[in-house]
Amino acid sequence: MQHRTLVTDTSCPRCGKRAEAIDHLFRECLVTVEVWSTLLLQNVLIACNRDFEQWLTWVFEQLNTHECRIFSCALWAIWGDRNSRIHNKKEVTSAFAAEALACRRAVRIGMENTWPEVIVEGDSYAVIKKCNSKEQDKSMIGAYISDIQ
Repeated sequence: MQHRTLVTDTSCPRCGKRAEAIDHLFRECLVTVEVWSTLLLQNVLIACNRDFEQWLTWVFEQLNTHECRIFSCALWAIWGDRNSRIHNKKEVTSAFAAEALACRRAVRIGMENTWPEVIVEGDSYAVIKKCNSKEQDKSMIGAYISDIQ
């Protein structure tokens, strides 16, 4: 977008460190590196010396079908998060809020696809516990929790 002069701030919207480029967004950004690690896909970063298309091809050749699906969903989520940060200019106030928003998005996808059941997993036991509670949540993330329930 900088090339098209649509933005003036060229820093990465996820980490704020380096100039945003496709390689940085999907392979070098510390936030993304943490995503790959959390998903147990840190091996996708081994071949970072390849150009982006070659890297994608290499990754899909290395992973099994299940891992390819997880990898693809993560790419989509990383790109969506990047776009949301640029276009919506909304900052998430805490890790709990980010977790609650992710859970809410998962539930909405399930509802849109009329799935009979959605299993939501997350890193924050506190947020998952709030989602499963029958009581009204009065915390800062209460509105998100209410949407999820």
